Amino acid sequence: MNYAENVDHDAVLRARMLLLGSGRITIDEEIDAYRVLARVSPAVYLPRLASELVTYGYRELQDPELRLALRTEAAAAARAMDRAEPRRAPNWPSFSAD
Repeated sequence: MNYAENVDHDAVLRARMLLLGSGRITIDEEIDAYRVLARVSPAVYLPRLASELVTYGYRELQDPELRLALRTEAAAAARAMDRAEPRRAPNWPSFSAD
């Protein structure tokens, strides 16, 4: 993937600095950072994004539509993971254009 034209490098830098910073960040900020970084390094950040989305969905969210949206995004991120990823279930179908 040639992401040089498709990704805002400033956003990538901000996301990395946010995650590497010593201050506490909210789960919303963490998920947003993983969304940005998953476009640049999917093998590294898609598992983290999926995990955080599921965790956030189990927290005290009262809105069922928001829970559904988070879990749908988590499932999409999990499906996009490489088959070699150890945290990816082995029986999930691959939705590639093969």
